[in-house]
Amino acid sequence: MTNPNKNQGIPDMLYHYTTQEGFMGIVESGSIRATNIFYLNDSQEYYQAEIFFEEARKEKLISPAEVFRIKMDDHIKGNRSSKLDINTILNSLPDSMKQIKKLFPIHVCCFSGNKNDLSQWINYSKDATGYCLGFKKSNLSDLLPTDAILLNCEYEEKKQKEEAKQ
Repeated sequence: MTNPNKNQGIPDMLYHYTTQEGFMGIVESGSIRATNIFYLNDSQEYYQAEIFFEEARKEKLISPAEVFRIKMDDHIKGNRSSKLDINTILNSLPDSMKQIKKLFPIHVCCFSGNKNDLSQWINYSKDATGYCLGFKKSNLSDLLPTDAILLNCEYEEKKQKEEAKQ
């Protein structure tokens, strides 16, 4: 994996809760499938992230009056402000994100850091009749495509908004 920090904060053992049918599919195919994020039962989480990113983007935008002031100042001094370059990029992000979503659909596969979590058993293994499969993070990372990223899922809204601003 090219980015040594992208697995930062991920537990050494990860668990995948699945049904009996899911387990058989994993064994027969030798792989775990990732699902398009828009087909999940909780795809709203993605849309909420988009809203937070848009709020953060708008906070960083320069007002039209400030853009005009910078352009006038640059014209007088004969230079170009990098603030305007950043503003141009920020203005183009919404259209860019729409194109990126079309060209590079996001797929997810969920794991838990908890070996025996009742909510995981109930929600992902057909009322606790399935399986909890454990994977070492190092082994799992070796199986992932090079562009795959292991990320912690943040459920606290305040922290989500902070992360969107970074």
